[in-house]
Amino acid sequence: MPRVVSVIVCTRNRADSLRATLETILRCVVPAGAEVDALVVDNGSTDHTRHVLDGVGGGAFPIRSVAEPRPGLSRARNRGILEARGDVLLWTDDDVRVPPTWIESMSRPILSGAADAVAGEVRIPPHLAVAMRGTPLERRMGFVASTHEVDFASPRRMVGANMCFARSVLARVHGFDELLGPGPESLGFFDDTLFSEQLAGMGFRIVGACGDAAAVLHHFDTSRIDGKEVIRMSGRMGRSAAYFDRACGRIRVRWSRACLLSQNLQCVVRSVVDSFRHGPSAAITEARVRRAYKVGYVHELLARRGGR
Repeated sequence: MPRVVSVIVCTRNRADSLRATLETILRCVVPAGAEVDALVVDNGSTDHTRHVLDGVGGGAFPIRSVAEPRPGLSRARNRGILEARGDVLLWTDDDVRVPPTWIESMSRPILSGAADAVAGEVRIPPHLAVAMRGTPLERRMGFVASTHEVDFASPRRMVGANMCFARSVLARVHGFDELLGPGPESLGFFDDTLFSEQLAGMGFRIVGACGDAAAVLHHFDTSRIDGKEVIRMSGRMGRSAAYFDRACGRIRVRWSRACLLSQNLQCVVRSVVDSFRHGPSAAITEARVRRAYKVGYVHELLARRGGR
């Protein structure tokens, strides 16, 4: 029997962007000796996502959809795991564009037995890279799922916008932590990072797939460039990082509210330095972004320590 590669896209209220994503997926080449099972998990959309899903088609494989009404990307991903038919699970997001060689390039190492998981490249389109210049987001590409800091020669981290793994790994790593990842009831980030760390820690083979054949473009909403939005994301990133560090056993010190005051003082010092380098307005925004991360980190540690 042929191997089955499930391509899974989780979506919520991004109907037009989803349509563009699915159009690029439908242009993908089917790997030799394999079948493609394309699945969209609708995470409670209230826009015209249903209309988009009803109208999509015309490719070498059909696209089907399932619903996960509980909000949260990790919940949607776990629903995708349950509903997917493949023994290889390939993931991307609803604001991503993929090349025609994407499915083949990302699944090949697993289909050939050379890997258990594949970390793919996530790039920022040129027009968004230009828009980010000089903003706090330019220093924090991880906020928009960029993989510019991933070591593809020896990756320990996969980014959910472009990752692939064998279903067999789920016998030991049981899906995505639903307290992490985007969503109104979760912390915001690191669901894919924690999953990757767990895979690596258990000895599963993660390989990198870089180059144009496997790289995807992340067409994120430009509202993320706004300074206030970056500050909000930074706070959620800090909370997520604290949860991640505790889950991985990386918390070695006794945190207290005195530590929070220390972190705030460091932000003040950095803001003074930045005011000379970039001007007072940019320095204030940058200081607030840094403070939001550190406050979020420490508050999350204190909350978890308090038994929340």
